[in-house]
Amino acid sequence: MGHTYVDAIFSNPNDSSKRAIVSGLVDTGATFSMIPKEVANKLGIKPEGKTAVRTAKGVMMLEYAVVKTKIDGEESVFKTLINPVINKSLIGVIVLEALGFKVNPITKKLEKHEIEQYQAIVC
Repeated sequence: MGHTYVDAIFSNPNDSSKRAIVSGLVDTGATFSMIPKEVANKLGIKPEGKTAVRTAKGVMMLEYAVVKTKIDGEESVFKTLINPVINKSLIGVIVLEALGFKVNPITKKLEKHEIEQYQAIVC
């Protein structure tokens, strides 16, 4: 299977001049994207709160903030976790789905796909 990495631009949604280009690990098992604390500091991002997150090491309390995320020309703002321990960026499934990407496990690259939106039919 292997790992998929993608270049992503994280930026401060209130000051687009503050940005960081990172090689992020695409993690389809992660709900939210995550950036290291040092990247958040570089962007001038102030945490908005803390949330419990289940990780391979157990449950951790991590800060989060709204961060603009851009991948392959597609961008939006997302709740993003800030990790003071790990110095790697992760791209979570919410970002992938919202920006219209899927992972090709053979090429280990992101591909564009149609965003799916279903409405429940109430009888």
